[in-house]
Amino acid sequence: MRLTDDLRRIAIHEAAHAVVADALGLIVCGIETPEEGAPEAAYTVLLAPTRMAAAEHLLHVAVAHAGFMAEQREDKQARPHPGLIKDQVDADDHAKAYAAAFDLLTDEAHLRGMKLARLVLTQRWPVVVAVAEALMAHDGQLDGAQVRELCASDDPEVGGVESLSWE
Repeated sequence: MRLTDDLRRIAIHEAAHAVVADALGLIVCGIETPEEGAPEAAYTVLLAPTRMAAAEHLLHVAVAHAGFMAEQREDKQARPHPGLIKDQVDADDHAKAYAAAFDLLTDEAHLRGMKLARLVLTQRWPVVVAVAEALMAHDGQLDGAQVRELCASDDPEVGGVESLSWE
């Protein structure tokens, strides 16, 4: 089991992307984190539609911001790191598309996405932790079915990681 602080931070970050995406109705295909602390090598894969409605861009803004927001919840001293660059680029691309469709400023789109991410993280924090712990316990890899099974639980303490069918 990988338990270093850096790997936990990365697992929390990626788990937050996955849990927020799942809660917002996006399809999570899997999560992978590196063996050693290289945050830029971690990723959460979502099934992307061939065409995205304007409002769906806001969901992706929320998912992109969720990772670092979860790091900050876990550690108030969390600071930006190189792994956040791809999240910021993704958030900015979707924020621009959302803002253009609704005649908003890009900053307003970012704020709306962050509010949405914060709401989901607040309501689903125990699930974020359960997904992160499962990720660390399974050598940094979970497939979409495993993530969805964890996200389906409103209370990961009941049943919890130990009772999952893929254990």
